[in-house]
Formats: sequence, structure tokens, C-alpha cells
Amino acid sequence: MKTTKNATNLSDNKRIIELDALRGLAAIAVVFSHILIMLPEVGGGSDHVSVPIQLLSMPPFRITWGGSEAVVLFFVLSGFVLSLPYLKGSVNTKIFLIKRFLRIYPAYIATVLISLIAYRLLSGETVLGFSDWFYQIWPETLTIGTIVGHVLLIGAFDNDALNPVLWTLVMEMRIALLFPLIMWAVLRLHWHYSLAFALLIYIAGRGFHWYSNSVLGYENDLFLTLMFVYQFVVGALIAKNFLSITTALAEPKAVSQWAIFLLSFSLLQYSAFFSPSFQPTAERFLGHFPTTLGVAILIPMVASNDAIGSVLRNPILQFLGKISYSLYLVHAIVLISIVYLLHHSIPYWLIVHIAIFISTLTAWLLFILVEQPSMALSKRMKTNLLKGICRSN
Repeated sequence: MKTTKNATNLSDNKRIIELDALRGLAAIAVVFSHILIMLPEVGGGSDHVSVPIQLLSMPPFRITWGGSEAVVLFFVLSGFVLSLPYLKGSVNTKIFLIKRFLRIYPAYIATVLISLIAYRLLSGETVLGFSDWFYQIWPETLTIGTIVGHVLLIGAFDNDALNPVLWTLVMEMRIALLFPLIMWAVLRLHWHYSLAFALLIYIAGRGFHWYSNSVLGYENDLFLTLMFVYQFVVGALIAKNFLSITTALAEPKAVSQWAIFLLSFSLLQYSAFFSPSFQPTAERFLGHFPTTLGVAILIPMVASNDAIGSVLRNPILQFLGKISYSLYLVHAIVLISIVYLLHHSIPYWLIVHIAIFISTLTAWLLFILVEQPSMALSKRMKTNLLKGICRSN
């Protein structure tokens, strides 16, 4: 594994485009995960598991459809990116929150609207032969409270009633509100104490979530949000110590670097190393900590290793990275809609091909029509707010 980069310094304001490709690959993994979870042998409803599915569930193939692992990558990358302005100087909290809102909400609400239209038009159709997971997505009745919850985004509501990926956007927006406090701690504490602080938040979130749901019988995911804070903290700590980490990763010989990369690769799909009967126990006790560690190794390695970076600079992967947010948002609802429309006339493998094409096209259009204008608006508002702050001072 040849290395030509010695280290990467975040202070030079250069965008690490390799990380965009990582997002694209993670989005593709989520797409594949939902394609497979539609099958009864993966998503529930069948005791038989075919040989191809058994093989796909084993390393190294599990990483290609690791949806939960991809979400960990998204959260850690969010912590990494959101921390950069704080590491480069003082940050106006109002500007930070407006920028985060404009980055997440416009494409999100456009997808909510698309999902609501699809639900209203297609949900009455009878569909047979798919997984239990598929039949739990669209409820028989959709309440006004659920619709309002989708619009408000950060409250406790049935956030996967219309689109099974939207729950992560709820978490992202809630943690964005907490992020100034998170960075206050990260900037002032040694990384040991920052991680300990994040672990305490995780334990509190897990405990309160269990108590609320199991003891009080009040099911909501507000406390669940606290369980993901540590992944944002990990991302922020990677950014804070980026130069020293990438310098250290650039020094070992090629054999050692391959070993580090394989360790990261293994941690990303650690649950696949356990037998299916033991996987739930491993998940319950280990959670996403091994995957988070794998991501924490992977991000700086991508930036410090030219062999990996050259692959991720491929134009196709860069395009996927560019549309990754929109692709993540739209793919499930496109797939579900096409199943409802065409399940009686064409086989599922053909539905999958059509869904991938339409999802990619829709994501590109959503990026052009919604994401780009909202990002441009964010830049203009930041400039105007900064001018106003300067004048008031």
C-alpha cells in the first residue's frame, strides 16, 4: 500500500474530497440494505435462508449492505465536518444552526412531501411475497400528529411511518442543537475526558430510553438521541487531532498500513463475524462501538494514504458522494413505490434495477433543484449575518 501523503492539515481549508466518496459508498450500502431487507429471508417472514444470502451475510460481503454501519459513518462524519469551524476560530451559534437547518431541512421536507404523495396514492394496494419489514412501513392510517411531527422534525413522532430513513435526520437535527455544547467540551477537555463525557451521555440515554419505554410504557426516541452523541464526539476528536493522527498513519510501512486498513474493515462489519444466533447478543452488549472505532480509523487513513485516496477520487464515486444525501433520502420510497406499482407484472430483480436507476435520477434532480439552492442561500445568509454582526460591533 503506497503512501505519498505525509499528513493532512485541516487548517489549509482544502476540502477532503475522498470523504465525499465515502459518503457515496455508505449511501450505496444503505440502498443495498433496503433492497435485501425487502426479502422475507432477510427482513422477516421466512425461516429459509438461501446460500447467496448466507454468503452476503459473511465478511467481506456484509460491508456492501451494512445499513446501520453506514449510518455510523454518516454520524461520525457529521461530527467531523461540523467541528471544523469551531477548530478554526469562534463560531456564531445562530449562524451555525441556520446553516445546519438549511443543509438538512429543505431536501428532507421535499422527501417527506414525495413520501406522503406516494403513501396516499399507493398504500391501499395489496402486495404479497415481501418481508415483515416491508409491511410495517406504511401504517393503515396516518394521523395529523404524525404529519405535523414530520414537518417539525425534532419532536417525538412516528418518524419511519412514511420513509424508513428519516429517523436519522431527526437525530442529526436534534444533535445539531446540542453541538455547540458538545464542542465547548471537546475544545476544553483532553480527548480521554471528552470520550468519557460522551460515554456517560450514552449510558444516560440508554438507561432513560429503557426506563421510559419498558417501565413507564411511554415509547419515544428522545433519549435514544443521546446514544448517538458519542459518534459526533468521535468525529470532532478526529478533526481536533487530525494532523497528529494522519502523521502517525503515514509513518508505518506498507504491510503495517494494510494491517491497519484490514482492522478498520473488520471493525466496520464486526457483527458479521458472529453466528446469526449470537449477533443480537453482540449488538446488545457491544452496540456500535466497534463500528465507530473502525470509522475512526478509516477517516484519517483515507486522507493520509494516497493508494486509498486515488480510488476514492474516481469521478463516479465523487458523483455518488455529491448526491449521497439526496440518494439516501429518496431511494427507499422509490423502491417501495415501484414494488407497489409493478409487483404483479415483473420480478423483483427487475424492480431493483428500475428502482436504482430512478433513485439515482431523482437524487440528482433533488440535489440540483433543492440541495444546491439551499446551500447557496446558506452562504448568502451567513455573509449577511456576519456583516450585520460587524456593523453592530
